[in-house]
Amino acid sequence: MTLPNFVVVGAQKAGTTSLYRYLRAHPQVFMPATKELNFFVENFAWRRGLEWYTSHFRNAGDAVAIGEASPTYSMYPLLPGVAERMAATVPDARLIYTLREPVDRMRSGYIDALSVGSESRPIKEALLLDSRYLIPSSYALQIEHFLAHFDRSQLLVVLAEDLRQRRPETLAKIFEFLGVDPTWRPDDLHVEHHASAGRRKFRPTARLVGGTVVRAQLRLRPGLWEERSLPPRVHRRISVPITDEEVALDAETRAQLVDMLRNDLRRLPAYLDPGFDAWGLL
Repeated sequence: MTLPNFVVVGAQKAGTTSLYRYLRAHPQVFMPATKELNFFVENFAWRRGLEWYTSHFRNAGDAVAIGEASPTYSMYPLLPGVAERMAATVPDARLIYTLREPVDRMRSGYIDALSVGSESRPIKEALLLDSRYLIPSSYALQIEHFLAHFDRSQLLVVLAEDLRQRRPETLAKIFEFLGVDPTWRPDDLHVEHHASAGRRKFRPTARLVGGTVVRAQLRLRPGLWEERSLPPRVHRRISVPITDEEVALDAETRAQLVDMLRNDLRRLPAYLDPGFDAWGLL
């Protein structure tokens, strides 16, 4: 029975898809074809049992690093008990946590929610009033929760901005943390996977009438979706482009969000390299 020895725990909309692709291509790393197993989330896959989970790693062979990536793991307390289940199941696993400028991450989560039809509120209302956007950007909270169950040496915190702008150096750091060849580079090093440009949203009629057809597979949390893709031709007929104007954040709203995150941001530098300035938000 093979279990992972590392897990990418998030954050949602912080480069985890790109990181998954780079890691999966490494010759000494095994990751399953399904990116987000969500096993340690009680209401998602935990009920499927350990045999189901380990079946995803049975082809790992002699891989040095065996892992998975599920951003749902860093959404405490919205999704409670994850760190506890992980500590009981894979206590020696190394954890990788990618962070992105928190307000930008919230905005990206809103765009995801808008695109699948689970969000219809104006962006200001949604981000200011719904903690399901704020909690995944409360990075220190998530780190401290994991460190209550794992040793600090088991956690590597990485900036999504570094993964985007300093990709070779950042990947080398991650590979070294996992104990695999840090000099290896993927062929698609220049590609940023899962960019959110050109997103569309369902027309109001499609969102209402297609509730059981289009949204049956959606999870009920912003940006956390498990859906069957519609054929592109059908999707274009029942959707319209998301405009820049409807997902723009005015300066006042951005300042309010930063203020809501301020206490968390003040604690965050303790977990990153010296010189980290919390994206200049403090």
